Amino acid sequence: MTYLLIGIVAVLALFAISKLLRFLYAGALMKKLERAGEAIRFATFVHLEKRLRPLYGDQAASLAVALDKELFSDEYSKPSPAWNFASSHPEIIEKELKALSDDRDLLIMVHRTLREGIGIRWAYGATPEAIESAFKKLEQYGLLVPAEPVGTRAFFGLAQKFYKDNVKSSHST
Repeated sequence: MTYLLIGIVAVLALFAISKLLRFLYAGALMKKLERAGEAIRFATFVHLEKRLRPLYGDQAASLAVALDKELFSDEYSKPSPAWNFASSHPEIIEKELKALSDDRDLLIMVHRTLREGIGIRWAYGATPEAIESAFKKLEQYGLLVPAEPVGTRAFFGLAQKFYKDNVKSSHST
């Protein structure tokens, strides 16, 4: 009888440990996805700022932030230079968003980042409508580029490469 109780307790303990490890792994995975998404957002900003600098000079950074926020459906910090720029120049933002239709590599990364970030947005309380609206906004501007699904591990590698290609290369030039 004692061995039976010890066996049951051991099985229950293993079950509880298994659930705890899955929970911890999921939390670590979510944090890693968040970091990858932040790296892609920053690399997107750098990419856009480089693209816009010849046309907009000192305003390129504010415009790049505004475009980045539009692409990823992020909220503005009010007041901020990007918010001020976006409020004052919606026609420029719309024009430059539409002009991004030729930047397929960027759009694929945006699409993948939004798709991978669905769980994170959901965890932070986003509604299904809010999540769907991010994709609809891209579609509205002709920027929704279908991207082949990749596994989460592959996404981390793609995020690292995208960051390296856009951020590290801009510092070495």
